[in-house]
Amino acid sequence: MRHAARHTARVLFGVGLLALAYAAYVVVDAQAYQAVERRSFERASAAAAGAAAAPAAGDPIGEIQIPRLGLAAIVVQGDSAAILQRAVGHVADTALPGEVGNVVLAAHRDTFFRPLRGVRSGDAIRLRTRDGDFEYRVESMSVVAPSNVLVLAPTAERTLTLITCYPFSYLGSAPDRFIVRARATERRPTIRQVVDPPSSDFTTYLEGQLVRVSIPSNWRKLPGSNAVTFAPEGAYGSAGVKSVFTYGVGLGLARNDKHSLRMTTDDFITASVLANPPTGAADGGRAPGPYQYRSVTIGDRPGLHTVVSTISEATSEPERIEIYTTLLRDGTLFYVLAVTPSDRVAAYAPTFRRVVRSIEIMECDECVR
Repeated sequence: MRHAARHTARVLFGVGLLALAYAAYVVVDAQAYQAVERRSFERASAAAAGAAAAPAAGDPIGEIQIPRLGLAAIVVQGDSAAILQRAVGHVADTALPGEVGNVVLAAHRDTFFRPLRGVRSGDAIRLRTRDGDFEYRVESMSVVAPSNVLVLAPTAERTLTLITCYPFSYLGSAPDRFIVRARATERRPTIRQVVDPPSSDFTTYLEGQLVRVSIPSNWRKLPGSNAVTFAPEGAYGSAGVKSVFTYGVGLGLARNDKHSLRMTTDDFITASVLANPPTGAADGGRAPGPYQYRSVTIGDRPGLHTVVSTISEATSEPERIEIYTTLLRDGTLFYVLAVTPSDRVAAYAPTFRRVVRSIEIMECDECVR
């Protein structure tokens, strides 16, 4: 009997060691997977370009962050047992981050979603993807039965649903599900260092019945006050309260109080274009203005062209701005800004030339005020 008891104890001890070893393996494997996929995600985000294909099961699609809770984990497409052992899973057939609808993410309560024990209404949740960052605010928490599929239902707004087992301290297969529901806040476009190259296909726009211009078809139109910007995804956003772009073309109108194209252009560049002084490497360190101009033709009208170098408000990197100006019939200044990082000038020069050459100014008494 004593021998049998000792044998049973040894067996149980061995089983316990094996269980501990397996648990340790699961934790280490998940941590290693997260580290590898996070590095891959960062590299891919830095070079992201264009719309990605729909993710397949097992494809990383981004990272979820809840700063107040210290939660940060890679999100992978699918919610199989193998995926949830290593990552947060995006439930198939629910919206992807940034899309209108219900983005549903699931994870285990004893690993990645353990911090949800302390979640509160109003907590910020950030989803980082290769298409940009999306922020949500927690609106509610609830406990439901596993059979309740309403939490997966599509929504008419941009919402986020997090699902994990409940109670958090339960041993074994938990009987319920803990649900966190959040709503998207206004998206702030993320400015990337690298964007799609300009398309060789161009689209023609008619702006204000005054200007016709052809623009690369993969650049987005961004209307403004007395101005319009055309830029690729990832090249526009905000710096403080100011809208900025790092690649692309801006066209607009400005006041002319000097009745001199050269003097008006000087004032416009100094007051409206240069957020920071020109970089010394590009212009010998001279102070802003007077600028060196060459005569050009813009839409069959005489104009001026100059180039300034500055520091981007968005990226804090050197950028180059080509400036074209001409006067309309009523004396209003019409300008074109062609912006690119300093190390990408040669690649974008042919596109900018094509855009400028396409400009037609169609003045008439009814159009010009």
